[in-house]
Amino acid sequence: MVADKDARMGIGALLTNGSRYRHPRPSRHLAAFDFQVESDLRSVSGHDGHLHVHVADLLAQYRSTHQRVLVFLDQQFGGELPAAEIHADICKRLTADGWSRDRFEAIVFDPEIEIWMWQDRDNATFDSLIGFGQRPTDALRYHSVRDWLRHQPAASPLWPDGQPKPPDPKQALEWTMRRCQTPLSSTTFANAAEILGDKGCTDASYQSFNATMVRWFGPSSGWVAP
Repeated sequence: MVADKDARMGIGALLTNGSRYRHPRPSRHLAAFDFQVESDLRSVSGHDGHLHVHVADLLAQYRSTHQRVLVFLDQQFGGELPAAEIHADICKRLTADGWSRDRFEAIVFDPEIEIWMWQDRDNATFDSLIGFGQRPTDALRYHSVRDWLRHQPAASPLWPDGQPKPPDPKQALEWTMRRCQTPLSSTTFANAAEILGDKGCTDASYQSFNATMVRWFGPSSGWVAP
């Protein structure tokens, strides 16, 4: 379950048909699992805060139809609670509503879903996706988006030296695509998910997602697709 269409496109692309999701470590590829976007991926008609507060009610109908569920939401949705606190509260709510702990996991993007797109290395495929090839003339001297953001603006860079990712990943993405005159849409998130599945990500929430998928569907999980 996700909170909006951007997350739906990204997560849907990552999980479609159980074969697109490839663990970054080849030795830990997953067993096949049945996943269909239309029937298995629900987005709430609200926002991340709504999903947080009403998660038990929203998932109640799936307790008898689905073996496992994942809940994805942003840490920054107005309440500004720490990601760990949001995660713990969702777990508490679902457990109280009858979900056993081994059947669900909450993935909290800290601060927002855009954090999964950025990597602490140059990625020409991702740079191309967000329009770096159409960057303005004054940016032609930069060889990557990361290099560009570490110099823009000069007084307060969008991606400071020494940080693995931009501190405000959404602002960095929107600024880059606006300067490159590239439209940002839900399709951007879907295409980025394909890149992420191949290249991996060091973000804590993505690593939690990886660990959950390996625990549920990995070589030693004993999973057999129904």
